[in-house]
Amino acid sequence: MGWWNKMVRDSLNKNNKGVINMGKKLSTYYSEKGKGKCEIHIDLKNEYFYIKYFDNNDKQFFTEDFIGKTHRYVEDAANNWTVGIKELNCG
Repeated sequence: MGWWNKMVRDSLNKNNKGVINMGKKLSTYYSEKGKGKCEIHIDLKNEYFYIKYFDNNDKQFFTEDFIGKTHRYVEDAANNWTVGIKELNCG
């Protein structure tokens, strides 16, 4: 696979609703309680932030959209999850 195909594949992410996001990862937060990690992404096409959550085996288990929220707000949400303040309602 060429570098361009890999870059495009890596930037296409599906959220929980099956919608493809054209996203770019901005930062990664690691859990202090061994729950895994989360990554803040921005959907460049639709101009919103989202967080992808991963378990300790690096398997993604949830995506949370933050439409209309600031980058700072999303950073706080990511940090709150890593320290155990924020609970996810994964259904």
